[in-house]
Amino acid sequence: MQDVETALDKIPNYRDLAKYTSMIKPRMIYRSSHLAPHCSEDYFCELIEGFEIKTIIDLRWPTETNRFPYSEESIQNISYVNAPLLDTLLNKKDVTRFIPFNEKGGFYEIIPKYFKSQIKSIFEQLVFVETPIVIHCWSGKDRTGMIVALILLLLDTSEEEILEDYLATGLTTSKEKIQPFFNIIARNGGIRNYLTSTGLTNTVLSQVIRKYSK
Repeated sequence: MQDVETALDKIPNYRDLAKYTSMIKPRMIYRSSHLAPHCSEDYFCELIEGFEIKTIIDLRWPTETNRFPYSEESIQNISYVNAPLLDTLLNKKDVTRFIPFNEKGGFYEIIPKYFKSQIKSIFEQLVFVETPIVIHCWSGKDRTGMIVALILLLLDTSEEEILEDYLATGLTTSKEKIQPFFNIIARNGGIRNYLTSTGLTNTVLSQVIRKYSK
């Protein structure tokens, strides 16, 4: 238990999605900053075992996973899914240069508008992977924040509770920063319409709701 507490001290933004809402079953999905730099530490194993983690969904880009890969030993007993919110070996600066976007919305408009196929894949994974799950990117803020927000919206979580969870990350989070993301969902007619626009079927969405909704 001491090593689990040590891990929580050393790994920023690790928390249960149920911390700020009662709409999701507890101990099903956790969010975090990247875990790979810690995978050689004893407390990493204690974290995985203590929370009984069965799946890691890693949203990092190839340039990031190449820099800090998981060792084979560290993930040998869990399912590892790399689901980068990019198609190519681009970094964030490249993406914002090549894809037109409103500067005010920035990354929070790019992901929901231009990376629907990746979002579709992630939600399909949610149906089939074993729980508990950890979802993370690099800092556990932007990419993780948006995927978590989509999941919680589908489970009928209020924007106020989602915002509370998002702001708990600290760093450069703000209501103004994530608002363009919420605006895009609203302009699509709500969360179900948005998610079906990615190619997800209502069957898959219903399966996600049944699996994770409290």
